[in-house]
Formats: sequence, C-alpha cells, structure tokens
Amino acid sequence: MATTSEVSEHGGGHERDTLPPTGRGKRGKSADIMASLEARLQRVEFAMADNRDKVEDMDQRIDGLEGGNEEFHREMQGILNSLAESWKAQMDVLKDSLQAEIAAIKEEIKEVKGDWSLCKMAVTQGTLLPLLLLRWTFQDPRVTMGRGMRES
Repeated sequence: MATTSEVSEHGGGHERDTLPPTGRGKRGKSADIMASLEARLQRVEFAMADNRDKVEDMDQRIDGLEGGNEEFHREMQGILNSLAESWKAQMDVLKDSLQAEIAAIKEEIKEVKGDWSLCKMAVTQGTLLPLLLLRWTFQDPRVTMGRGMRES
C-alpha cells in the first residue's frame, strides 16, 4: 500500500511513465487503474482512521456521561434521603403533638364522666332538686331587691 507521501509525490501520471510499456499499451492502462485504486484505497484508509478517532472520542464521551449519570443518581438519592429524614422528623413532631392532645382530651373525658356519674346519682337519689332550690333561694340579694322587696 502507498502512504500519503508516496501518493502525493508520485501522482497517477508519474507511475505510468516509470512502468515499461509492453504489448499494445495495456500495461499503461492497468498502471492507471492500479494508481487510481491505490489512491482510492488511501482515501478510504484516511476516512477509516478519521472515523476510528471519532468513534474513540465518542466512546470516551459516553464513558464520561455514564460516570456523570452515576454521580447525578447519587446526588438525587442523597437529596431524597435528606427530604425523607426531614419529613420523618416533622411527622414525629406532629405525632407527639397529637398524642399529647389526645391524652389531654382523654383526661377531660374522664372528668366529664365523673361529673356525669355524680349528676346521675343525684337525679336517682332525688337530691338534685333540693340543691337547685337551695342555690335559687340564696341568690344575690341585689337581684331579689329589684322585684319590689325593700331592705329592712
């Protein structure tokens, strides 16, 4: 095969002059064909070498992108983990708050149940009416004075 320097130095016409002519000029035509084929082959080899370089460059870029993808994945995983921890902390605070409120409501319900049971006992024993009457009779004297009663 001819290198680039050989093709550029010799050219197609120069090789024809160097070959000895034999027969009816067939040797000269075959030399032109060979020189043309070698020039084409040389261009194909250059193109293949150029394409090989491009393919290697693309392989390197793809490898770089794959590495970047893994880094991006790790960063996103870290962000998601941080967000999940933050939400968990907020949920724990809300849970504690709700549990405290529920405990307070339960205590209040116990007090109300106690008062309710006292009221039931008072009604069943009939002691509620005298307590209400007693409270009604011992009202503030100023309220009863407005009904036409005089102070003595």
